[in-house]
Amino acid sequence: MGDEDERSALPGPNGRRPHSPGPAALQNVLALLAIALFLAAPAAAQEKEDPQEGATGEACRPALAMQPGATWTGECVDGKAEGPWTIKWASGNVWKGECVAGKEHGPWTMESPGGSDWEGPFKHGKRHGHWIMRWADGTVFEGPYVEGKEHGVWITRDTDGYEEKTLYLEGKVQPDEVP
Repeated sequence: MGDEDERSALPGPNGRRPHSPGPAALQNVLALLAIALFLAAPAAAQEKEDPQEGATGEACRPALAMQPGATWTGECVDGKAEGPWTIKWASGNVWKGECVAGKEHGPWTMESPGGSDWEGPFKHGKRHGHWIMRWADGTVFEGPYVEGKEHGVWITRDTDGYEEKTLYLEGKVQPDEVP
């Protein structure tokens, strides 16, 4: 016999050998487990279907809140993000803006704990329109997004007044094209 078999053959604290519970005891344990699961199910379902302030469930959250460890405050209407939302990433970046039908839509801002901030519009969950990104060191990067991709002339400015223009077409730099 192995060590485990020898231990189970030894008498228990009451001087008797341990024994397996009978069928009635097993049924009682299963019944209690079923009741506990039944009572917990509505709370779990509510959190998953309708997350609210600070919730971390999957349902309802827009794409910006899909970052690992993200928390948010916002309303769910018919299972979709709707109205003003605040999303905090694990990195500390805080996004604020509006959602329509479950997607980011309209003006959004982002502030980082390091001092950077971004602002610009979303359209149906994609960056679309003029964005300005200010880095903590004072560098500014700005230009247009079309359907979630940089498209057009983007300008980088540093604090010394240096300015560089870059042309993007559908998210790709056009190195041979100087705007």
